[in-house]
Amino acid sequence: MPVKPPSRLFVVINALSFQAVWWTGVLYGNNAILLSLALLVVHFALTPNRLQDLRLMLMLGTLGGLIDSLLTWLGVFEFSSLPIWLALLWCHFCLTLNASLGFLKLSPLWLAALLGAIFGPVSYLAGARFDAVLLPMGDWLTAAVLGGIWLIVMPLGVVLAKGAIWPELAPKLEER
Repeated sequence: MPVKPPSRLFVVINALSFQAVWWTGVLYGNNAILLSLALLVVHFALTPNRLQDLRLMLMLGTLGGLIDSLLTWLGVFEFSSLPIWLALLWCHFCLTLNASLGFLKLSPLWLAALLGAIFGPVSYLAGARFDAVLLPMGDWLTAAVLGGIWLIVMPLGVVLAKGAIWPELAPKLEER
């Protein structure tokens, strides 16, 4: 099933929701979980693409959680407690790919890679400035590692949002 274009209002709501989840997660950690969950409910109540958004969130959100877990295990990140807020942030990020970041699906993949390589690390570095995460390897090395990861993750997310991977899954889920 093709993704329906979201309304301008929904795109704005999506962008503001992501920012609210990022800021509250970074500033309040796991105390922001209820807001993040509430905004997920709002998203799925308003989106014209429930099934596609759910599929994208499950696939890319799981990958993001695994990446952050691996980076924590490898000592790239340190958290004071299990960052459930970060897993929810991944969910919200995934939901931007069919809405506020939906323009990337019409752009060349190199643009998604470039934006990912820049803004992925910037997001984590900014989080570190607010003590949401510690970066034991230092800013520059961490930024290089994250830049390489996001160089791949962002275009992969765009490809997944386009439905280019497992597009046959949507009709089967819809029949249920």
